[in-house]
Amino acid sequence: MMESQIDNMRKRKRYLVKTDPNVKFAKIKDIRQAQINAGEVNDSTAEVCDTDSSSESFIGSEVVSQTLEAGYHVRLSVRRESQIDSLTKLFSEYMAKLTFVAIPDLAKPGAFNEVLWGVQYVFHIASPVAGTGSDFMEDYLAPAQQGTISLLNAAKTISTIKRVIIVSSILALLPLDTQASKVLAHRAVLEWVPKYEPNFSVITLHPSFVFGRNLTQTSADGIDGTNSMLWESFFSEKPTLLMASVDVRDVALAHLIALDVDVNGQSIVQEFVLSTPEAAGWKWERVVQFVEERYPDLKIRLKGPFDETTKMDTKRATELLGIRWRNMEETISSFVDHQVELKSQL
Repeated sequence: MMESQIDNMRKRKRYLVKTDPNVKFAKIKDIRQAQINAGEVNDSTAEVCDTDSSSESFIGSEVVSQTLEAGYHVRLSVRRESQIDSLTKLFSEYMAKLTFVAIPDLAKPGAFNEVLWGVQYVFHIASPVAGTGSDFMEDYLAPAQQGTISLLNAAKTISTIKRVIIVSSILALLPLDTQASKVLAHRAVLEWVPKYEPNFSVITLHPSFVFGRNLTQTSADGIDGTNSMLWESFFSEKPTLLMASVDVRDVALAHLIALDVDVNGQSIVQEFVLSTPEAAGWKWERVVQFVEERYPDLKIRLKGPFDETTKMDTKRATELLGIRWRNMEETISSFVDHQVELKSQL
């Protein structure tokens, strides 16, 4: 099958999700077969489905980037078809390994049933969008749980799936209400796995405050999430967040390593805390000194005394995942260099 035909099939699939959900399953299989016929993949090619429907997000975009760079084929979900154009530009060099599927409502029963067909691994980074309903439990907390359980129920019916990796307590998703949704969803996972004993293993990743260059930020005023909190802290007398940090590239790398890490027992959820230790330079005093020396023109206002660095047990992530955490200087420079670059474009 010619490349143009494969491209046309991909384009058609993008728009079949909303208009004809009954056809979507066949089209995903057709595209996979077309890729095999064209020699793009073979039957044993590992494909990762990233269900971060906010894939234009900070963490999600870095995960997708590293997954594609590592050679995996990625089936990437989006909430809105309008997101596809910007993501196509961002990952233009990997389009032969990237397909899209729209999931407007993660909590809708059966939302993932066809989306997961044929994949070996699943990254679940998504959570429903808050602030659109009047009843927070009904409109946000419950959907967060339902979306995760809906994913697991769908995965249970797909024989090819080997592992599901879920980002659980992401402190980047403030306010605290969002953290609550992650906690409840995680509890639901802990209950679901031993109850159903799936044929795949489940790993949950628990990053602390995530910092670094945001692949999707294209303007100075586009800064958001934990990066925004760190930036605001620089120009305040006191920090606006705790000192518990991890580089976004390390979070993405943890996803990739977790695909193949040896874990014991399918009926037990394997949990990994992702947070860079204080020994890597993450103390407010050292951060301030580094920024003042390297970026004197920023004229940051942050000054002590500061609270101690929050201690987190990352032994399992360090030993089992083998992560060598990036130091503070590398993370801060990656982040600040990007902000300075964007501000220079104003």
